[in-house]
Amino acid sequence: MRQAFLFVFRTLAIVAFSFFAQGTAFAQSLSISGKVIDEQKLPMPSATVFLGGTKKITATDVDGKFSFRGLSPGSYIITVKMVGYTPYFQNVTIKESMTDIVIEMEPNATALREVKISADDKEWRNKYALFKQSFLGTTKNGRKCKIINPTVLRLWYENGRNQLKGSSDDFLIIENPELGYRVKYLIKKFEYDHRMVTTNYDGETSFEDMDGTPEQKAKWQQNRRDAYYGSPMHFFRAVYAGKLSPINEGFLVRGIMEPYALANNEMIQRMRPPVIIDPHPVKLDTIVTVLDSGFVALKFQRDMFIRFNKNGGPLKMLKIAESGNNGEVSFDTEASIMQLSGGEVIIDSRGKVAGDMSLLIVGKWGYLRIGDLLPFEYRPDPQGNSR
Repeated sequence: MRQAFLFVFRTLAIVAFSFFAQGTAFAQSLSISGKVIDEQKLPMPSATVFLGGTKKITATDVDGKFSFRGLSPGSYIITVKMVGYTPYFQNVTIKESMTDIVIEMEPNATALREVKISADDKEWRNKYALFKQSFLGTTKNGRKCKIINPTVLRLWYENGRNQLKGSSDDFLIIENPELGYRVKYLIKKFEYDHRMVTTNYDGETSFEDMDGTPEQKAKWQQNRRDAYYGSPMHFFRAVYAGKLSPINEGFLVRGIMEPYALANNEMIQRMRPPVIIDPHPVKLDTIVTVLDSGFVALKFQRDMFIRFNKNGGPLKMLKIAESGNNGEVSFDTEASIMQLSGGEVIIDSRGKVAGDMSLLIVGKWGYLRIGDLLPFEYRPDPQGNSR
C-alpha cells in the first residue's frame, strides 16, 4: 500500500495520503501475471512478490514466474523482494487482466546490513521507542503491536537531532494481537521531525491472518469491525457505492466555509479553533463522477469536514456538535478535515485511491498508523463476522 503520511501528535493529527484505492467489482475476476529476472536477464526463482496492502503474496517459480488471480478492477502496487536486490515497486491500474509483465531487479550491495545493538545501547533504544510510537501509532491497536525483528531497522539523526530517519532492506515483521494480523512491512522511508512533531513514512504492507482460539478469533472480528467503521477505507467505499451511501453509512460530510490551516509553522495553535461549516450537506453527485464500472472520480474545491457516528444519523450528530446557527462546530477527536491539493481522486470499489494523488487529512484519521490498518480484502459481515 503506497502511502506517505504526515502526522501531528499533540493536538490534532495531520496525514498526507498517497492513497491507493481498494476496489471490489464483483462482476469481474481479473489476474496479474509476469516474470521476475535479474540484471543478466535470467529468471529469478524464489523472489517474494505481493500486492501491497493485501493478503496476496507468492514466490516466483523456477522460471521466475508469478500470478495473482481473483482480482477486481482497481489500483494495485506490485512489490518484489529478493535478498541482495533493491526492492521493486510498480503501481498498476487494471480494468482487464495483465499478463507478461517483466520485472528486472537491481543488485543492492548494502542489502541486509543487520543493526548491531548492545544491551546498554540507550540511544538506539530511545530512537526505537520514538519510531514505534510514530510508526505503529498510539491507539490501543498501535500500542499493542510488536515488531518481531527490530534489528533489521536502521535509525539515525540528521540536522543535529531535529530529524529521526529510518530504513530497512528487509521486511519489518509486526504482530497485531488486537486485529489478529501478522504484517510484513517493506519500508521505503521514515522521517520524524521533532520541531514540527510530524511523521512522514512510505512503504508496502502484506497481511496474514494469525492463528488463534475461537475466543481470540471472535475478539479479532469485533476489533476489525471497530477499526473499519468510520475509517478512510469505509468512507471511500461509501463514496464509490453512490451519492446516498456515505449518509446512510453514518458519515456527516460538510464543506468548510473558510480554508482551514492544516499545516504551517503555527499549526498546533491554529488547529485549535472551531470549524465554520456549511449547514447544507455536500451533494456528492456534484463532486463524484462515475468513470466506468470499476472507478469513480472525487473532485472538490472546499475543504471537507467529515465525522462518523455509529450510534445515530448525521442530523442528530450535527445537532449535538453545532454551536448556535452559524455552522460553527467543535473540531473534536472524532472529526477529520480533508483537503485535496488539486486534481481529482480516482477511487475503486475497494476504497483504494489510485496513483499518487495527495490528500491532506487532519483529525481522527491522522492518528491512524500501521496498528489500525486492515487488508483491502476486509469486508465486515452484517451478522458480525469478518472476512
